[in-house]
Amino acid sequence: MKQYPHNLYLKTVTGSSQDESGNFVPGSESWVFHSECREQTNGQGSVINGSDGEAIVFSSTVHLPMSAVRIPEGSEVKVLNGDPEDPFLRIQGMVLKFDVGRLHNRLWL
Repeated sequence: MKQYPHNLYLKTVTGSSQDESGNFVPGSESWVFHSECREQTNGQGSVINGSDGEAIVFSSTVHLPMSAVRIPEGSEVKVLNGDPEDPFLRIQGMVLKFDVGRLHNRLWL
């Protein structure tokens, strides 16, 4: 059994700009692989405390290896099944909280 069977992708957005001739170039959005992970659905209706102390009901907890780089709150992410033959979408949403632990990192959607 694989410890991190899913894949986490981070949405990156590039701003609009002007090229060398002054023409407007629109921004773009893309999904970039961030890390392997393990997504667990919040089936019990548990809550977490946000940075302001407010209780937040979350949909899923995503467990990440220690090597995963912190993702800022409010970033949009999606988790896909790690099987290349069947890469279905498990969940997509905004990061509510990111926690660096002693053995692994976690984020909540």
